[in-house]
Amino acid sequence: SFQAIERHLIRKSNGGLTFIGEWKNGHLERKMGHLACFAGGMFALGADGSPDDKAGHYLQLGAEIAHTCHESYDRTVLKLGPEAFKFDSGLEAVAVRQNEKYYILRPEVIETYWYMWRFTHDPKYRQWGWEAA
Repeated sequence: SFQAIERHLIRKSNGGLTFIGEWKNGHLERKMGHLACFAGGMFALGADGSPDDKAGHYLQLGAEIAHTCHESYDRTVLKLGPEAFKFDSGLEAVAVRQNEKYYILRPEVIETYWYMWRFTHDPKYRQWGWEAA
């Protein structure tokens, strides 16, 4: 459920970026995989079917995740997101290990941009999509 994801996996970086950590061996790593970027759209979809007292919160959470994923793209030389990015050692939303600095045409970030645009009509999400194209 959204509540469990929020309680156990979602964190804020020191710089204010919302990310979904990776749970490994009983420990939450301050690392987010590109695949987790689908969650921005997932929270937007969840907001659409939620009671009013939760809908705004879920839509905001989706927007924060979309922003973090956009930052992971924007902080690379080629403006294409890495396979995974970290939030520690003063570095945020960037790949640290060489084996995470690649892009394999994953759709999750673009998918989240589309859902966020669909539910908010904020033109920045379309612009972000064009930037990634």
